[in-house]
Amino acid sequence: MKALPQILKIANTNLEESIQGPAVASLPPQLQSMIIVASTADPLSINASAGVQVLDARRFILNTMTNPKGENLVSFFQINQAPNGSNDGSYGLTPDPMNSYDTFLALWMNYRQIAVVEYLNSFGIVEQSNQQLQPELYYRARPKLVEWSSLSADIVAELKSQGGKILCRVRNLGADDYLSMVRQFITPDQQNMLSQYFEEKQLIDLPTYNKYFYISNETPQVNEVVTEGTEMENSQTDSAATEQQSSVTDSTVTEQQSSAGY
Repeated sequence: MKALPQILKIANTNLEESIQGPAVASLPPQLQSMIIVASTADPLSINASAGVQVLDARRFILNTMTNPKGENLVSFFQINQAPNGSNDGSYGLTPDPMNSYDTFLALWMNYRQIAVVEYLNSFGIVEQSNQQLQPELYYRARPKLVEWSSLSADIVAELKSQGGKILCRVRNLGADDYLSMVRQFITPDQQNMLSQYFEEKQLIDLPTYNKYFYISNETPQVNEVVTEGTEMENSQTDSAATEQQSSVTDSTVTEQQSSAGY
């Protein structure tokens, strides 16, 4: 947890200024919260432009006492603590729990397993210099070159007004995504360190359940499906019933003729 604010050169002395700066503001809220938790044990209170106080980061809870000594300390909320921290207004300190096997996974899921929802926007094209081919052959869309775009409120509103459905997916953010957010605000050395920090860890690359899904604004239609096997079975059943009826009729006629003396 301490590594990210250290790369961005954020400490308790410049935290409020950094949080309102463009680099941190470009990061997801989960990472902004982690930076606050890892940078200060004091409740944070930043005045927004409208005069409304911004809420402080929500600390994680530890049920056991820890040794608040060392360099890599982060703030936490302890049960039976005062509502806004300890009695003096500050939170407790504990060694970075992301360095412990006991508490690592829970914090990783909260701060590092961040995903974005995207929708299938279009299919890419392959441009070739072969002049012997007709343009529609080498400029046409290729189904394997899918192009995904971030799902926005405008796309959802358009789907709601016009109807239809779109294919979506959930994708975990990677190093390139994070670098694109802050690249213009940090130095080349910081970019290299962030690239290593956000590098994908195969060991804990957890799969996403129901990664692909549809968002639809269509009325579901239930169509009766008749297979060839069903049609043959129905035909055989009708034929057998007809033969049975014919046999019963012939037998009845023969009995009637016999009783009449024919």
